Amino acid sequence: MIRRLAVTLLLGLAAGCAGERPCGTVAFVAGGPRSVVVAVAESLKVDPPEGPRACFRLDTHPTADEIDQPDAEVALAERLSADRSVVAVVGHLRSRGSLAAAPVYGRAGLPQVVPGSTSRLLRLIGPWTFVLAPNDSAQAHFLAVAADSIGARRVLLFYSGEPYGESMVQSIRPALAARGIGVTDEVRLGMGTDVPTLTEAAVRRGPVDAVILMTDVNQAGEIARTIVPLRPRLPLLSGDGAMYPLGLRNAGGAAAESLWIVSLWRPDSSDAAVRRFVERFRVAAGRDPMPTEAFGYDALLFAQEAIRAVGPDRSAIRAWLAGSGGAVPPPGHVTQATLHDGPPPTFHFVRIGPPTPPRP
Repeated sequence: MIRRLAVTLLLGLAAGCAGERPCGTVAFVAGGPRSVVVAVAESLKVDPPEGPRACFRLDTHPTADEIDQPDAEVALAERLSADRSVVAVVGHLRSRGSLAAAPVYGRAGLPQVVPGSTSRLLRLIGPWTFVLAPNDSAQAHFLAVAADSIGARRVLLFYSGEPYGESMVQSIRPALAARGIGVTDEVRLGMGTDVPTLTEAAVRRGPVDAVILMTDVNQAGEIARTIVPLRPRLPLLSGDGAMYPLGLRNAGGAAAESLWIVSLWRPDSSDAAVRRFVERFRVAAGRDPMPTEAFGYDALLFAQEAIRAVGPDRSAIRAWLAGSGGAVPPPGHVTQATLHDGPPPTFHFVRIGPPTPPRP
């Protein structure tokens, strides 16, 4: 199904961009090779009868291993920046890759709309980078309030040693202190870290009332797999970095079901645009969209409206996004987010359920 959609999309883009009216290309680099966000956005798009149009294009790394690797992300950004048909970029997928690529886009004068990354540094990196998701300070506040609500007075923190984790832990320290919650230990997880050994050592060092994870999905799964057999009743609260159900289950097994994970988006079933997006996504991917994919869809809509308003010109698009255009959600939006720190989506916790049985 996904392969068929991709072929259909490419044929549609080739036909659409060959027309007489100007078409500004929006490169989507906020997903992997199997991402269906672009296909869904293209299928729901209604082009105006006249004036400039937006053409969506999926650009990815050759392998999943290159995603979020600074050298690979910079190389991709340089390739897109040199392509003058590209007038806006949506991405990259995670904070580290987005931060690495942002200076390249800034030097080239290419607008970058970051959909799902939460590092506060992205809002400080330059005038060509725009961010949709609420930053880590808001998420840290939500986690601290949740820990307080369950009566936790001593918490153990795990965080990944990259921009997402580093920024989250800096934000959560004062949020916990403001509620009288003490941190018994902070465990930084770098690349190649023996996560199970560090996790077991930290849990055995002393009593704690809850564990807060600000890690990637693989680290979160390993932490859950280690803690649940030792302390099955210990609450495990996780930031949105673990919000990838399939990867989380692969890393954590059944223990992954014990994690309470922050979700940045709750689909509003009463909104017709949201229903259309969710239904089309289910058909395309065979599952519900994740928050990062909903933000990616809205980022494409922002770029589309900018092109329709000012044409396929990089500088004009940046000015439109920085001005009144980026201050309100675009038509057909699904997240309520804006590029000017408008009303963020409602935070809530989710848990992954048991694996879906295979179809007969």
